[in-house]
Amino acid sequence: MEHEIKSCAPFLTEKKMVETDITKRWEEGIDHHPKSEELYAEIAHLDFKYGDDRFCFKSGGDGDNGEHLMYLLDIYFEQKDEENENN
Repeated sequence: MEHEIKSCAPFLTEKKMVETDITKRWEEGIDHHPKSEELYAEIAHLDFKYGDDRFCFKSGGDGDNGEHLMYLLDIYFEQKDEENENN
């Protein structure tokens, strides 16, 4: 099954722009989307409890894999929020 890959360019809408540059998001201190934080916490917990901490998720520091995952989730949830606002 093929998955659609969205462009890495900022997602433009009538109201605002979702920043898709993860480095820029970090440098500008853009807060994580609440759903990103919630989902990350659950995934990290499940990985630790049932996956023998295979991913060894960490967050809170520069370059941590958990932070990177949350930035990806931020982009996803912000794009979904924009789609919902424009429909």
